[in-house]
Amino acid sequence: MRRVQGVTARGARIERIDAGGFHAMDINAAIMPDADFAPVRSLIPEIHGILGIAVFSRVLLDLDFPSGVVAVERRGYRDLDDQPGVDYRGTIPLVALAIGESQVPAILDTGSNFSLILRDDLNLPLGYPWVEEDGFGGAGLGSRAVERGANAQIDGVARLGPVSLVNPFVRRQVAGTRESIGTEAISRFRMAIDARARRIAFLNEPLVFHYPESRPADPARRPGAWLGIEGDAIRLQEVDAGGSSIRRGFGKETLLPTSVAKLRRCDSGWGCWRCSRRAADSG
Repeated sequence: MRRVQGVTARGARIERIDAGGFHAMDINAAIMPDADFAPVRSLIPEIHGILGIAVFSRVLLDLDFPSGVVAVERRGYRDLDDQPGVDYRGTIPLVALAIGESQVPAILDTGSNFSLILRDDLNLPLGYPWVEEDGFGGAGLGSRAVERGANAQIDGVARLGPVSLVNPFVRRQVAGTRESIGTEAISRFRMAIDARARRIAFLNEPLVFHYPESRPADPARRPGAWLGIEGDAIRLQEVDAGGSSIRRGFGKETLLPTSVAKLRRCDSGWGCWRCSRRAADSG
C-alpha cells in the first residue's frame, strides 16, 4: 500500500498505455478506492484515472490550453533552450511563484480549476479581505465537511518565471491541499514540459494575463453558510452574521431534512446551496 495525495492506495503496474499515438510501457500505478476517487468523478463523470507527468518522462508534453490540444513529441525534435521558461523540482512540478519580494513554492496543478491556492499567513497584498465560501464541504456528497475555504484577489503581480499574472484570484489554502497554481492561471498559455530536464517552456505570447477586477458580493445577498451532509439531511456547519441563512432563522448546527438523491440530480452535478434552499422551502 502507498499514500497518494493523502489517500491510501494499492500499488500496481500497467503493461501498456495508449493515448492517441502515444504509447507507454510498464507503468507504476496507484489504485485508489472508489470512495476516494468520487470527488473527482463528481466534477468530471467520465474520468477513470489520472496520468502523472512521470508517464511522459521520455517525451516532450505540449499542453496547448488555448486550443484545447495535448500533444507529445520526441525529445530533441524541437530546441526549447531559447524559449522563455521556468525550472521545477520533483515529479509533481514544484515551481517558485514570486509575489512582491516573496518567493512562494507552489505546485503546478493541471488538475485544479482554481487560479492560485496560497496560505493566508504570507501577508499577501489583497485588494479586499478574504471572503468565506458558501456551499458544501468538498465537491462530493461526503458525510463530513472539510475546512471552509475563502477567496480574494491579489492587488499586484504574481510571476511564474516569465509569466506575469496581474491581480490574480487567490483561494486560501485549507487542510489537505497544497500551495498551487491551477488551470485558471495557466489556461491562456501554451506550455511544453520536459520532464527529464525538469523545465517548462512557454510557447505563446503575450506572457501576461490581466484578471478582471472583482469585488465581493454584499454579505446580505449571500447565503453565508457552510454545509455538510448527514445521512439524508443537511447540517449547517457554519452560519455568517448578516447572511440570508441567519435571516431565515437558520443557525449553526441546524439540521435540514432533505433528499440526498435529489441533490445528486442537481444541474451543477453535485449538491449546491440552491438545491438545499429548495429542499428547505419544501420542508
